[in-house]
Amino acid sequence: MGALYLQYNYHSAMKKIIITLVTLFFSLAMYAGHEKGGAIITYKAVSGQPLQYEVTVKALYEGGGFSINPPNSTTINISSSCFTNFTQSLPRVGVTSGGVGPILGADYCNQAGPSSSFSGIAEYRAVVTLPAHCADILFYISAGFGRFDFTQNIQSNFDTPYFYAKLNTTVGPNNSPQVPDLDFAQTACLNKSISLFGYTDSDGDSLHFEPTTPQKKSGSTVINYSWATGYSQNTPLGTTSSYSINSTTGVVQASLASIGNFVIPIKYKEYRYDPVISASVLIGEGIYNLMISGTNACTSVSSISIQHESVPNSDSIQCGSNKIRFIGTRQLSRGSLSTSGSDIQVISNRHGNLAINSAILIQDSIVEVTLAQAAPLSDTLSLVAKMGTDGNVIISRCGTELTAYDDTLTYYTVVGILPLAAANLSNQFLRVQYNAGASIGDSLLWDFGDGTSSNLSSGNHGFASPGTYTVNLVAFGVCGMSDTISYTIQVCDSISANFNYTQAGDTVSFHSLSSAGISNYYWDFGDGQTATGDSVNHVYATGGTYTAVLTVTNACGDTMAVSKTIETCLPPQASWTYTVVSTTSAGMTIDFDGTASTNAVSFVWDFGDGTTDNTTLTPRHVYQTPGLHYYVKLTVDNTCQQSSAKGFKLNEIGIEELVGEANFELYPNPVEDILTISVGQDIDLISINIYDLKGKKLSSQNVIQDTRGERIEFSAQHLQSGSYLVELENRTGETYRRIMIKK
Repeated sequence: MGALYLQYNYHSAMKKIIITLVTLFFSLAMYAGHEKGGAIITYKAVSGQPLQYEVTVKALYEGGGFSINPPNSTTINISSSCFTNFTQSLPRVGVTSGGVGPILGADYCNQAGPSSSFSGIAEYRAVVTLPAHCADILFYISAGFGRFDFTQNIQSNFDTPYFYAKLNTTVGPNNSPQVPDLDFAQTACLNKSISLFGYTDSDGDSLHFEPTTPQKKSGSTVINYSWATGYSQNTPLGTTSSYSINSTTGVVQASLASIGNFVIPIKYKEYRYDPVISASVLIGEGIYNLMISGTNACTSVSSISIQHESVPNSDSIQCGSNKIRFIGTRQLSRGSLSTSGSDIQVISNRHGNLAINSAILIQDSIVEVTLAQAAPLSDTLSLVAKMGTDGNVIISRCGTELTAYDDTLTYYTVVGILPLAAANLSNQFLRVQYNAGASIGDSLLWDFGDGTSSNLSSGNHGFASPGTYTVNLVAFGVCGMSDTISYTIQVCDSISANFNYTQAGDTVSFHSLSSAGISNYYWDFGDGQTATGDSVNHVYATGGTYTAVLTVTNACGDTMAVSKTIETCLPPQASWTYTVVSTTSAGMTIDFDGTASTNAVSFVWDFGDGTTDNTTLTPRHVYQTPGLHYYVKLTVDNTCQQSSAKGFKLNEIGIEELVGEANFELYPNPVEDILTISVGQDIDLISINIYDLKGKKLSSQNVIQDTRGERIEFSAQHLQSGSYLVELENRTGETYRRIMIKK
C-alpha cells in the first residue's frame, strides 16, 4: 500500500463542534454467497442539547429473489471509561416493515439489466443521551444484518469493536462525516480503473483515511482479512485484486479483475484543533465497510464526454453568476471529481485562467463549478476537463474515462463592465473631502458611517462630533453587481495655535498658548534647531532676526501653525589693544586691534585727535603730533543698537600706570565686605565696573546722581578672595582704574 501520511486542516478555535463519523459496512460469506451484511453508524449533535446525539444505523440487506425482511428495531451499545455501559433500542425509520428495495442506480453499470439479487438499506435512528462528556465514547453493534438469523449473523465471528463509531466530546459537539447510499454497494465493469466514494463533513474538521483489516476469530486464533488477500463474498482467497486510498480525501481507486462482491474496508480518523493545548485532537474514528460487485456485462458501455445541459441558453452564464454547469453523457463517479475543482479549468478570453472554488456532482451526471468570483462581463469562457489532483480525469461510474477529444465547452457571459469602487479621502478636523472620480459604475453611494450618505462623486462632508468612522463607497453596475471599498478614519475637533516668548540675555523662553486637544508641539526656531513640548527654552548662538514657528498636532494628525519674528541681541563688549609702529618727526604710526570685541555688528574708532574710523577693527592711524596723551575709544553696537565703549589714554599701558593715573581712592584695601570709593572733583561718574585681571567684566552698577567729590559705598560680599580691577567711567566716556584686593 505504501506509506500513509496524516494531514491536518486546522479550523477556527472559536468553532466548538466536534465531529466523529463511523460508518460500518461489511459483506460476509457464510452461506453460498448470498449473505450480504454490514452496518453504517453515524451521528450528529442535537442543537442546544450538549449531551444528546441522534444516532443512525444503516443496515445492508439482500433483496430480490432472496429478500430478507429487516427487523423493526436494532440495539446499539454505548460504552465509555467515564460512565457505566448501557444499550439503547433504535426503531426502524422510513419504510418500517417488510423487505428492502434496491439502492437506486446500484446496477447502473450492469448492461445485462438489474440482477435478480440486489442489496437494499434499512435505516434505524434514535436520540441517545450521554451520561457525561468523555474522550472515548463508543457506539457499536455486536451483530451484522443479512439473510439468516439476525442476532447470529456476525456475532462471535468478528471482533465486536470492528463495528464501531468512537466520539470524543471533551472538545465540543461533533457531526460525523457522510457517504452517499449509492457508494455502499454498487457494480463496476471488469478491468476498468474506477474511482469510488465521496465524503462530506458539515463541521469542516480534518479527516484522515487508511486501509484496515477485518478480523475473524477461529477459536483463540485471529485471522486478518484484507483486499490484498482477496477478502470477498464469492472468492474468499486467492484473488489478485487490490485498491489504493487517498489518505486525505478517502477516494479509493481500484480495478476489478473478476466477478464477485468485494469488500473495501476503510478506517477514518477525524481531528480538530484544540486552542487550550495548542494542538490537534482526535475527536472521532470509525470504519466503513463498502461493497462493490464486479460484472462482465459491460461490453456496450460507451465512453463519456461532457456537454451543455439540455435546457435553453445553457451555454450562457447568467448576470453576476459564478456558477457554471455541464453534464456527462453517462453517469459520473462522484469520487473521481475533485471537490476543489482541480479536474476543471475555466479560461477567460480576456483574463486567462479563472480561480475555481469547488466542483460538485449535484445529480447523476450534472456538475456545478463555482468560480471564486462572478464571471467577467463581455467575455467568452472555455471549460476544459483535465487531469485532477486525484491522478485521473473524470470517469463514469462504470470506470470509463472522459474522452480526450470532446472535453471542452464554450460559455458566453453578459455584455457589460464590472463596477469598480475607487476613492480618495482626506480629512482635517471634523471635515472629510471625498472623491470617487476613478470609480466605474452606473451609480455611486457614499456611507459616511454617521447615519448620513451621498450619491455624489465628490464633495465635502462634515461630522457632527469627533470619533472613528467607517466610510464605505459602493459602485453599482449591471445585473445588480456592485463593488465596495471601505476606509476607517478618525476625526477630531478643531485646534488653534499661538505662543508668546520672553528673553533673558541670549536665552529665549517659548510658551504655547494653543487650544486644548493638542497631542504634539513642534518648534522650529529659525536657526536650524528644533524642539518639542508645550514650553521650551532656546539659546541663539548669534544675534539676529529669526522666524520661530510653532506647529501643533492633534490625535488625528491635523495640524495648525503660527510664526513670530524673534530679535536676539547678545550684549556687545568692546575690547582693543594697540602697537606703536614708528615715531618720527613727521608723525607717530600706531596699529589698533579691536578684534577681541564680541557681538559687534557695527563699530567706530575715536582716535582722540579729531578723526574717526568705522571701516575696520584693525586700523592703522598716523598721529601728526607724536605723543601718548591721546584718549582713544572704541564703541561697538549689536543688532539691537545696544552699545559698549572702551576708551583710555595711550599712556595707560599697564596696571601700574593705571594705579598712578587714577583720580580716586579705594579703602579699606584689602576689603572684606564694604568698599568705600572716594571720587575726585573731575570725575562725573556714570558707572562702576568690576573686572577680573583677565579683563572679564563681573558686575556693573549705574550711578544716577552727581558724585563728584563724594564717597560711595560698594558691596564686595559677592566676590571671592583675590585681586580685581575697579573701573570708574565718566559721562565723557573716560575710564579710571585701580586694583582692589578682596580678603
